Amino acid sequence: MTLVLPMALFNKVSILLVLSLLWACQSSSSTETTIYQPKPTKMIPFQSFRIGFYNTENLYDTLDDPSVNDADFLPDGDMEWDSERYNLKMKNIAQVVDSMNTSGNMLLFGLSEVENESVVQALIPRLKGNWKSIHGPTSDPRGIDQCLLYNPDYFQPTSSTMLRFAQEEQVDYFMREVLYVKGVTYKDTLHVLVVHWPSRRDGKEKTQEKRIAAAMLTQEIVDSILTQDPKAHIVLMGDLNDEPSDESVQTMLSSQALLNPFIQLKKEGKGTCRHDGQWYLFDQILFSSNTLGGKKWTFKQAEIFNPDWLYYKENRKSGPFRTFVGRKYFGGYSDHFPVWVEFSKSKK
Repeated sequence: MTLVLPMALFNKVSILLVLSLLWACQSSSSTETTIYQPKPTKMIPFQSFRIGFYNTENLYDTLDDPSVNDADFLPDGDMEWDSERYNLKMKNIAQVVDSMNTSGNMLLFGLSEVENESVVQALIPRLKGNWKSIHGPTSDPRGIDQCLLYNPDYFQPTSSTMLRFAQEEQVDYFMREVLYVKGVTYKDTLHVLVVHWPSRRDGKEKTQEKRIAAAMLTQEIVDSILTQDPKAHIVLMGDLNDEPSDESVQTMLSSQALLNPFIQLKKEGKGTCRHDGQWYLFDQILFSSNTLGGKKWTFKQAEIFNPDWLYYKENRKSGPFRTFVGRKYFGGYSDHFPVWVEFSKSKK
């Protein structure tokens, strides 16, 4: 169930109260969050493991959902979104996820811009390996949601909820809620946030206030988790629609609660999406300094997954091989490249 946090209550105390209620729900029958009965997880057998994220660029099914604005993505819609195009899109997304998981050591994988849970459930059988999912429905009128794929052998969710922040006068600030999943991996508790911050569709300057506000509220969630447990292991992943050097991301990093390994990739001129000939690094994964134990696992690397076949015409001077450019169908993967971070076993 979605929790609405009105801006009138936007402060650390209010968010801490809500998260405290969520943790209290672990031992109650509250309907404000989904509670799971986790099975024991195995010790991670790999020398390293990965956490990934991918903005899938409008992963819609072909069915009309009257509750969202999916009219373009129907067989008779402007995008002519029929079964053939849908199945190719699903095949492409599965290829990307599988290619990032060739060693079978992908622990978590976040997705954004998926229409609904049915699409995610249809994707999972196409993937190699053992995957389950938690879907996070948002109030975005386009019907694009977040979800978290996880390997149930090594990660078991204990609770999940959608955190929404609403403003009375500017309700479009937080159309997309934060998917918050709490779970266990062997003997560690892990807090996972999957986000999709407001877009730049109306221009960076006109919309940056929205992303700064989203960053501040996201940081309040992180701070509240750390107030409850200063040694909490936190992973934040998503399409931030801003780069590591932009004010929104820097605002969130100012407390030094999270580390952002994609700062270095930005300095190297790398990006996950391309517009007007310029690369932008919008897709990022951040984590707390003691994520997954610290002494047991250490950060190894962060990467943008961009093999030649993910570029248009396999030309690395182009950009991501997209499904659409405007309304013109190209039959590609996404307008974003996916990203991943890797942790390795600490040397004793």
